[in-house]
Amino acid sequence: MKVKEVWSLTILYDDETSRERAREFCDSLVQRFWIQNQFEIHWYAFKQLSHRQSAQEAAQNAVRANLLIFAARPQDEIPFSVREWVEAWQAQRGEREGALVGLFGPENESKGSAKHIYLREVAHRAGMDYLTQVPETIAEPMPDSIESYAARADCVTSVLDEILRQNPLPPHIQTS
Repeated sequence: MKVKEVWSLTILYDDETSRERAREFCDSLVQRFWIQNQFEIHWYAFKQLSHRQSAQEAAQNAVRANLLIFAARPQDEIPFSVREWVEAWQAQRGEREGALVGLFGPENESKGSAKHIYLREVAHRAGMDYLTQVPETIAEPMPDSIESYAARADCVTSVLDEILRQNPLPPHIQTS
């Protein structure tokens, strides 16, 4: 039986309407991928990011997240405090793969809006993909990524397991 991979989602939202849009997105994601993935979801309102402890916790989750989701009203800009928070953590992701998702209202909203442009730039700097809808697939880690090395390091094959379980041979006493 294959163990389900755990996908971490960090969701940041502006208000209850935006939170509902993010919840619908997450429901679609879970419905599409629940057979192969488990989901760990962390929710933060934009206003929580102005509190130091919440901002630090959210930043730690954003650095680890496979998907980082921003949901806001279409007519509003991303608040300065949220932009400051983003700039503080995004360099800490290093080579970690993932995607940043912008959810700002109806599907027909311009993908060229200032919010989309800003988040696309953040995604680029953080080495993430930028999405505006549920992806068709969840990609496996690239073969030479840190995630793939970690997965291989944790995997014990039957041959390796047999080698590790063997009792060591007693040392030979050399006489000269």
